[in-house]
Amino acid sequence: PPTDWVTDAQRRGSLDKWPSMKGLLGGASLDDATLKQLAEMSPLNHVEPGLPPFLLIQGDADKSVAHDLTVNFQAKLLAANVNCDLITITNGTPRIADWEKFDPAWQSKLVAWLNDKLGVE
Repeated sequence: PPTDWVTDAQRRGSLDKWPSMKGLLGGASLDDATLKQLAEMSPLNHVEPGLPPFLLIQGDADKSVAHDLTVNFQAKLLAANVNCDLITITNGTPRIADWEKFDPAWQSKLVAWLNDKLGVE
């Protein structure tokens, strides 16, 4: 999901184009109150030192969540000295079931990352 709900909402232009969020927040406009709620919900605004390691995996052709949001989230984590790795699936879409077509090794990269963080040999 988006890590910066404010930027994502502004990219969409209105909550009318985002029915689930419109239903959650109970309104359609991106007024100051709604933007404040979105900011409070954004993981990007809850980054702090001491968080556990993160692994982010996303296709760079994802149209539902802009890849830049994930890159920005990684940068914020790294700036807070939180370990964060990003695996970008080149040409990958949001459909995880299709990622193997774009990067046949993505699952082994995930397992290797987990084994490394868990100290498994």
